[in-house]
Amino acid sequence: MKKIALICLLIGGTLLSGSDYKEFVGLGYGQTKGTFKTSSLTAESGNEDTYSLRAGFVNDISRIYLNLDYLNADDSSGLDEKWYTLELNLEGKTSPYKLTKYLSTSFFVGGHVGLVKVDLDTSAPYPIYSDNKTDAIYGLQTGLLMELPSNFELEIGYKYSWSSLTFESIDLDLDRVKRYYIAVNYRF
Repeated sequence: MKKIALICLLIGGTLLSGSDYKEFVGLGYGQTKGTFKTSSLTAESGNEDTYSLRAGFVNDISRIYLNLDYLNADDSSGLDEKWYTLELNLEGKTSPYKLTKYLSTSFFVGGHVGLVKVDLDTSAPYPIYSDNKTDAIYGLQTGLLMELPSNFELEIGYKYSWSSLTFESIDLDLDRVKRYYIAVNYRF
C-alpha cells in the first residue's frame, strides 16, 4: 500500500508541475453496490445511497483530486454497513467539445487508489457479528463532464473498484464495488 501511495504522489506531482491547473470542489450523490464473499456464498448489497465530497485540480486534459465518500446501508440481506472511503483520483480527459456558446462536454477515464473503512453488523444468514475494518481500495472510473456557465461543472460517472478488506473471524471479504454517481463541481 505504501508503494502504491508513493507512486500516486509521484504521478500526481508530475501532472501538477507541468500545466496550468485550476482548483475545484464538488458534491456528489450515487448508488453503490458492494459484493461480499464468504467461502460458501456471495452476496451483493443493494443499490445504496452514497454521498461524496471532492476537492482537487483540473485543466483541459486532466484532473487530480481527493474524494471522500459516505454510505450508510440497513438492508434485509443481513448486512448492515457504514462505509467511509478516501481516494486519490487521477484522470485524463478529452478536450472540451462545444455544444453551445455556454456549454461544452468532455469524457474522462482514470484510476483511483485509497482506503475504505467498513463498519459491519451482520445477522442471519451470516454469523452475528459487529466490527470495523480499514483496507486498500483501488479501481477505474469513466464518465462525462459538462462545463456549465459560471464555473460550474456537471459530472456523471461510473467507478469499478476492488478491495482486499477482510473480516477474518467470519470469513467475509469485500470483493468489489460498483458505483454510478452524479456530481456538481465548482472551479475557482
